[in-house]
Amino acid sequence: MKIYAIAILLLSLSIFSCSHDDGGGQDPNAALRAEAQNDRDSLANVGSGFSALDTKMQANVSTFFGGNDGPTFQRFLDERIHFFMSQDEYANLLDNTFGGKFGSSKSKDSSDQAMKSANAVVGAANVGTILWLYSSLEGNKTLDFSFRGQNVTMNSPHVGLMLIGEAYDEFYKDQNGNKHKVPAASRQAILIHEARHSDCPTGLSPKDLDYIRSITSLDDLGKNPDTKTCGNLHSNCPADHEFPNLPACDKMAWGAYAAGSMFAALASKGEDTTEVGRYLLEMTAADQLSRLLFDTDDMFDGKMGPPNLTSQGLVDSTQ
Repeated sequence: MKIYAIAILLLSLSIFSCSHDDGGGQDPNAALRAEAQNDRDSLANVGSGFSALDTKMQANVSTFFGGNDGPTFQRFLDERIHFFMSQDEYANLLDNTFGGKFGSSKSKDSSDQAMKSANAVVGAANVGTILWLYSSLEGNKTLDFSFRGQNVTMNSPHVGLMLIGEAYDEFYKDQNGNKHKVPAASRQAILIHEARHSDCPTGLSPKDLDYIRSITSLDDLGKNPDTKTCGNLHSNCPADHEFPNLPACDKMAWGAYAAGSMFAALASKGEDTTEVGRYLLEMTAADQLSRLLFDTDDMFDGKMGPPNLTSQGLVDSTQ
């Protein structure tokens, strides 16, 4: 199914630029699921740096997340993400549970080569939204399946399945080859970013679905304003960007990169953050802000409207 590769990239977090050792053919992210769960559980400890943010950012953090403490961020994540899964689990879901109905784990297209050319790997991807989109395209609005012994009903983009990718790592290697432990908050910014992809503020209409069925390229999906806010889909970065022509940028306000950047900026101000940790979090915030293809001051000043964190799912186009 051609939409497979399109959606996985448009909903992929952090396309990171780095080198990678595939572990001799083993699934590079199978052991990272527990780490992601630990990062989720420790979100309750985030928030001590709120008072160190400037007044404008304090207001934006509180408005966007509905608060400024750890339990608020944990609730934001838990409302949108319910399972962390490895690449092997996702492949099994595609190939066995769905019998290839929504694409195959072996699907390839030119986007794979584009990522390799950019030396880019994925930190995480909100595959629940991807599979919900597939089920909507197929007309299976209440598709049920079993995952880890639990029944999952795919009736909303909040189905909450997050793939943990190979760039979701606890260590950072600098240009000299030295390894540094990455603070949990840097990975938590990935989780927050991906959770934002579960929101569908405008809903997804039959007209939107017809459009998606007709597309043949990433550019085509990004051109449709009606589907752009459903899943907070990314846009292709410009030719002069670090990730040229890859869907690793945002043209819309208050999307996934905005969410991740605000969280990382807050976490960088934490009282217990080490010097290296502060540097990495500041870099994370700056990197995600660099993906916004508009004047970010306009967004933070409220000139682009308030954030909309609702999710309507499928809607009737006649409404």
